[in-house]
Amino acid sequence: MAIIYQTFNFAEAKYFVHITKNPHAADLWVYPVSYLGGHRGDLIWFLTTNRDEATCLINLCDYGQANLRVYFVQSFADACWKNKASQNRFRFG
Repeated sequence: MAIIYQTFNFAEAKYFVHITKNPHAADLWVYPVSYLGGHRGDLIWFLTTNRDEATCLINLCDYGQANLRVYFVQSFADACWKNKASQNRFRFG
């Protein structure tokens, strides 16, 4: 599970992420959870407000600046990498 913290500082962010509502424009379909637990890789995100427990710092930005586009899904079964080339470049754990 990826524990994600949103930072507002470009310099400390590991990735620049755009959250899209268009599933066809996304590189990664993510299932967000509201609890910590389980280890299922990069497809499940727990968004935290505690910077110290985060495994990855991201900065939310617009489509043009992002190096990763994310779409939130309603079911764990739908979570997957849509852009297979990006799968090897991005690690959130």
